[in-house]
Amino acid sequence: LEHLNFQERDGKDAQSFYQQNGSDVNAFTTFQYTSYEVYGTNHLRENLEHLVEFVMTPSFSNKMVQNEKNIIVEENKMDLDNPGNLLYYGMFRNLFKNDKHQHYITGTKEDILKTNLEDILNAYEAFYHPMNMFFIATGNFNPYEVATIIKDKMKDMDLGEWKNPKRKELREPAKVQNAYEEIEANVEVPKFRIGVKIPRKNFKEKSDYKLRLLLT
Repeated sequence: LEHLNFQERDGKDAQSFYQQNGSDVNAFTTFQYTSYEVYGTNHLRENLEHLVEFVMTPSFSNKMVQNEKNIIVEENKMDLDNPGNLLYYGMFRNLFKNDKHQHYITGTKEDILKTNLEDILNAYEAFYHPMNMFFIATGNFNPYEVATIIKDKMKDMDLGEWKNPKRKELREPAKVQNAYEEIEANVEVPKFRIGVKIPRKNFKEKSDYKLRLLLT
């Protein structure tokens, strides 16, 4: 979905627009969110308007989904060849039984290949809504001007009703899945990672936000 969203209705892609403007655009997806980033020193209005436009007016098709699958599979394969990623996800896999962190963010090759246009549209309609999004701007600019540009760009958009999806609360056992695992990989120096599983109830006085800051 993150990759597909860069492709626009006129057959071009958002990357080309920002390159022509002497700016840069990128995106990444974590366990919690997907972020679209734009960097530039000029063309503030054009960059902001186009960011809103390409993120909020998708153009998906069956052909696009099929073409993108091989790209994601190759990306996934590169991640699996990275010792750091093997260590990172290996720790989560050994810690958790039900928690989402045990899975690769991109999914497995099988997950990718069975994804279809309906899946993409369902995900987009559920999560890509202003009620479920936030905007951050940094730099030397007038914040009121930035807010006005975004509001003006979005005021005539048909954004539909927010589906407000409910998060599944999965019960996670206190015991780790596996206490120890060794993985062979192409490294000069052995690497290791230690994970500790602590029940959430031990931190009742801390909000999820504060707890994340403390434990990161």
